[in-house]
Amino acid sequence: MVENFIASNSYKQPETLSGLNASSTISGYICSVKNLYKKVKDPELRHIPEEMETSFAEYSAGFVKNIAQAAEDGLVKQTHGKLPLTVVAYKSIASKALQVSGRSSTFAHVYGLLAWNLVQRAVTVAGIHTFNISWKDDALMIHISRHKGDQTGSSAFARHLYANPTHVPECCPVLGMAMYLFTGRFRGGNGAVRLKLFEETEKTYSKWLRDRLRDGTLTVDDLCGCRVEDLGTHSYRKGATTFADSCPGGPSGTAVNLRAGWREGRSRERYTFPTDGQDQYLGRMLSLLPIVNIKEFCILPPHFHHELDARYREIMTIDVWEEIIPAYSTFPEGFKTALRFMLASLVFAHKQHTLERILNPMHPLFSSRVYTGGYLEELKDVVIEPKCRLCKECGMAVTGIPVHWWTHLDSLESVLSAVEGVSQQLKEMPEKVTTLIEQRVEIGAQHLTPNAVESIIAPLKQKLDSVVSHLSQQQQRAEQPAVDNIAVLGYDSDGSVGGDNMYDSWKWKGKIGMYVPEDYRFVATTCSNLWDMWFYGDRRVTDRRIRPLRKLTSSTLHQKSTLPFPEDEKLLSKAAQVVTAITECAMASGVLEDKKALHKMEFKTSKEVFKQGYIGLLHKIARAKVARKFPSAGQRSAAAALSSSNQITDTVRERRIEEELRKRKIADIKFPTIYNDICQNLRAPGKGLKRRRSSDDQEDEEVVL
Repeated sequence: MVENFIASNSYKQPETLSGLNASSTISGYICSVKNLYKKVKDPELRHIPEEMETSFAEYSAGFVKNIAQAAEDGLVKQTHGKLPLTVVAYKSIASKALQVSGRSSTFAHVYGLLAWNLVQRAVTVAGIHTFNISWKDDALMIHISRHKGDQTGSSAFARHLYANPTHVPECCPVLGMAMYLFTGRFRGGNGAVRLKLFEETEKTYSKWLRDRLRDGTLTVDDLCGCRVEDLGTHSYRKGATTFADSCPGGPSGTAVNLRAGWREGRSRERYTFPTDGQDQYLGRMLSLLPIVNIKEFCILPPHFHHELDARYREIMTIDVWEEIIPAYSTFPEGFKTALRFMLASLVFAHKQHTLERILNPMHPLFSSRVYTGGYLEELKDVVIEPKCRLCKECGMAVTGIPVHWWTHLDSLESVLSAVEGVSQQLKEMPEKVTTLIEQRVEIGAQHLTPNAVESIIAPLKQKLDSVVSHLSQQQQRAEQPAVDNIAVLGYDSDGSVGGDNMYDSWKWKGKIGMYVPEDYRFVATTCSNLWDMWFYGDRRVTDRRIRPLRKLTSSTLHQKSTLPFPEDEKLLSKAAQVVTAITECAMASGVLEDKKALHKMEFKTSKEVFKQGYIGLLHKIARAKVARKFPSAGQRSAAAALSSSNQITDTVRERRIEEELRKRKIADIKFPTIYNDICQNLRAPGKGLKRRRSSDDQEDEEVVL
């Protein structure tokens, strides 16, 4: 009966070879039957009959032959399971994930990098915690506590991940982690925080891959001819090991098996243990550093010399870290060290204009606090750029290099030194030849000396200078505006921040002078980012200077401020009401005397006003929410006053308010959430909070064509 059950479940479709299940499926059925015998309480019935064992073995062997015959006849696929991801497909997916906006694309990029470099299953990648992440020497360390092949954690060790800042930056795991963590996708907690990507990792990634093929972002050519059905989260694990094993002179097979967590037999497991050397070498290969270029393969990551650099300590204070990474002080020290190196990679990518080249203009990183706060720009002169082999400034040395490579490196450095000497001689050669010619060439009876040449070209140079000066004066007169009070350094003629002369205009739908480009999208961002964008402009994309959002409130008289997408108009209206509420709370706290002062306020002063106003608004919402749930004696109706179910003491009321406040963090809350809290707790029934445009927000009338 049991054999008949196994046989009947061998086919997806009865009696057709094309509907054969995989051999692993049949093995699972057999293991389930054996497990049922082991769970029988009667000891006499707990052993599997020998005839059944023999029958299972014979059936399994015959079934495997049937699958091979069906594959030979072309009735089933030639391969089993998911296909390995090639290096070309891995690069294409990583690059396209950065070019597509959306939450799932941010996940797909960082998941792909971790799955490839760690060579681990989807559930293991999704289970990384902050205490698993640290930094050692020149490598990012991620400790895998346990996995499917090591449930007890007896063979647990840390994997080495290396930066690739110049060769393939879109596949750099350190930069990828930095873009994920500093975009606000990561929330802090109580020290043992799970670096949680998504609950359904495999399903989410597979859906993202199908959607990108459907909308044409990814093509079959990008995936090297593979179909989307043949790829999945396990393709990264297969592709990384295939790439490492296929490289001549690469790391040993034992190193690959240890990193992937595969068994090697009891003897090897008893006498062979993970070591840093081979895993470091493998980590450099998996980060796609070019093994054929010794100088680039031995590169160090971008970093800060934080112990001796006073400028770095002046910029990156604890308050700044708390601003760009919420709950920074609660993280383990190892994770804080890793964050410092991730920030260095982000600063170097910004310095080399890599971010603008590989990222979508609407990527969340361009609206994060680390970008809009100007910290990347301030740290450009502090970061130590990648060096080969050794950093003489801080003493960092490269790791993961085979021993025989050091001899090649020494030879390479001597050759480079000789080449530089020859190059310098070649640069000096034209000047030496010119000097020799000047000494020997004659024009008529006169020698062509430097003084003679100078006397010939002096009148021509004087005439050329006068012509250039005249043209420069004409250009200055042409660029002179009609009014005297022009916008300088981002200020209007009335002194308010955000002068029109420093911003761009666009043409779309037959109209010129539009305030935003046709593809502009106003997205839901945090309240702190909204405040900066409201008064100082949208700084997400450096090559498009967009006006402050307070000037984009649409009206029939200002058609040039209309947003391209109607749904963004509603979001902008909510944003205006949130800014108004924060401003009113700032005035109530005494930190702001007049609303007009905001338009002339410096950036750092404005941040302090926002902080006080925002905290005041959170207190106001929390008190209103508690008052709505537990009204005081004066607020309750006569019928409710007779009941004691909603009566609480003042001490309990204050405790409830503090609990409401603890649920919120300044850098984490998006403004639509605050808008909903205002609607639910601060508005009277049937009344709305409307924003009136002040005279400072009014724009001069312009003819819209």
